[in-house]
Amino acid sequence: MKKYIIGFICGSLFFSGVSFAADSFLKASISKSKVIIDGSQTTFTEPVVTINGRLYVPLREFTQETGYSLTVGDPIIIEKYNKLPQTLKKGDITITLNSLKKVNEESMLNITVKNENNISKKIEFTGTRADFNAKNRKYYTTGGQGFTFIPAGNFNIISKEFLDDYIEAAEEVTGDVKLGTLAKGTQNLLIHFKSGDGLSLFDFYVDTAGLI
Repeated sequence: MKKYIIGFICGSLFFSGVSFAADSFLKASISKSKVIIDGSQTTFTEPVVTINGRLYVPLREFTQETGYSLTVGDPIIIEKYNKLPQTLKKGDITITLNSLKKVNEESMLNITVKNENNISKKIEFTGTRADFNAKNRKYYTTGGQGFTFIPAGNFNIISKEFLDDYIEAAEEVTGDVKLGTLAKGTQNLLIHFKSGDGLSLFDFYVDTAGLI
């Protein structure tokens, strides 16, 4: 179990026994404390500092070390990357990511969508972000293609992709989504779905270490 007793500072800090005036005086100094996460000592690029007796660490580096996504803005969003399966429910729609596996060198994401409404619903897969806030990895984006079903027929082949159709009322469907090209060693995926009306967003934070 991870144990953290820390404060957060976002950005770069360079203090060395400096005092400065804001609404009140703050005393800041670079800390000599070691940072140990899950039994292993960690060294940050930016210094750990003490301000008025409280210890602060660089937020981005800390989230990278502990397997969290970090989106800086207003608000600051921190989410944990977790292994599959994962389930999110928004209103009457439930989406479960069951598994991620390689099939003929392609990355296939198996999902289940359940519609508990009394009307049909459209669900859209809107893409992925990969290695987002992953240590020593370059962030990249990739789209996806639905799993293709081809009915029999001579010279009249029609392809249909999973999630092209509406999910009927009280229906549950399971299928595969073929992800875009994923780099070897990808550490995480932020996978996005949304309802057809755009009112419900489903963001899955997936730990893929060892899967790709």
